[in-house]
Amino acid sequence: MSTGQFELLILVAALVGLAYAGLQTALVLREDEGNERMREISAAIREGAIAFLRREYTFVFAVAAVLAIIIAFAFGITGDGGRLAVGSSLASEEARWPGPWGWSSASGRTSGPRRMR
Repeated sequence: MSTGQFELLILVAALVGLAYAGLQTALVLREDEGNERMREISAAIREGAIAFLRREYTFVFAVAAVLAIIIAFAFGITGDGGRLAVGSSLASEEARWPGPWGWSSASGRTSGPRRMR
């Protein structure tokens, strides 16, 4: 397998994975959110998770940005390489935000049917 074919395979696998994640998200979000109390609990969990992550990521991003700058200077990475190091640390932090929204939205929908039996 050539490098180009391998890169294409990686791209296709990533797109299939994203499509599957999108499908599963849509299926879960179609479910009933539960009764009023369950919606209140889900909203409180979501609010707490987002507040925690905002505080945590503010600190983690600051540390990651400083480390990226130190590493860039230590290894003589300038120009696009230095911007790439700082940009990738920002992108990795931003990629984590859908998680708490997803699991807090799903918690009431997945536990609701079990509670109503």
